[in-house]
Amino acid sequence: MEKQVIVAEMVQSNKSMNQVWFVHVTGTDSPEQQGYCKSAFKAMRLAFVLKQRSGIRIADSSLQLLRQLSQMAKPQVAETEQPAEPLQEEEKPKRRNRRAKKQEAAA
Repeated sequence: MEKQVIVAEMVQSNKSMNQVWFVHVTGTDSPEQQGYCKSAFKAMRLAFVLKQRSGIRIADSSLQLLRQLSQMAKPQVAETEQPAEPLQEEEKPKRRNRRAKKQEAAA
């Protein structure tokens, strides 16, 4: 018997000419143990969900490929320069309650 692993591979979409990720457990046709994803990040997330549900390990080659492609798809965040002087909020007058107003009027 072949050892079961979770594999992610690119396949042709049924509804368009786009490529999608097919994440599945090898050796089974169960719909609970397979799924389709549009991005590498979501395919990696699905692979970890399947791992948690079934206890089957993820293929090293698939995991490495998904990590690389999801890192490439992330937008690079540029370091923003911090302003030299921090912005200060305007001081608001303190709110006074009714008693304070009555006491001022009596005085």
